Amino acid sequence: NMIFGRKYDNINDYMMEDAKYVLITMGAVTGTAKFVVNELRKKGEKVGLISIRCFRPFPKDEIIKLLEDVKGVGILDRALTPGGPGHPLYTDICCALYNAKNRPIIQSFVGGLGGRDMSIDDFIKMFKIIKEVAEEGRSKSCVYIGLRE
Repeated sequence: NMIFGRKYDNINDYMMEDAKYVLITMGAVTGTAKFVVNELRKKGEKVGLISIRCFRPFPKDEIIKLLEDVKGVGILDRALTPGGPGHPLYTDICCALYNAKNRPIIQSFVGGLGGRDMSIDDFIKMFKIIKEVAEEGRSKSCVYIGLRE
C-alpha cells in the first residue's frame, strides 16, 4: 500500500513457466504446497502452483493466462458449499475457464476442514490425481483429502 510501500498481487504463481499439472490454493496451505512443488520438480515432474491472495475481485484474466498451456489443474477448497454445484474456489475457477480457448481438465479437492493440518503426503496425492485425470481426459467427483472415515 502507499503508506508502507508494499505491493501485494491478487494472485501468486510458482514454477508455472512449463508446468503441465497445477494446484490452486488459498491461504496457509500454500507454503506446504510450494514445498511439494519443489520436491516433485527435483524428480522431473512438471508441476506448478497458483495461490489466490485476494478472492474478490476474482482474478479471472490472470487465471486464464496462467492455465492456457496446462493439461490438468486441481483446485483445493478448504470450505464446503452445501447444496451448491461446487465449492467456492472451484466454482469460480470453472466459471473463469468456461470460455477459455484452451481449458485444462479441472479436479476439485476439499481438505483442511475444521482447521485440520494438511500433510506433505496430502499434496503429493493431489498432484498424482491431477496427473491421472489429465491423462484420462476426465475429472473425478470432488476428492476429499485428510478426512477421517
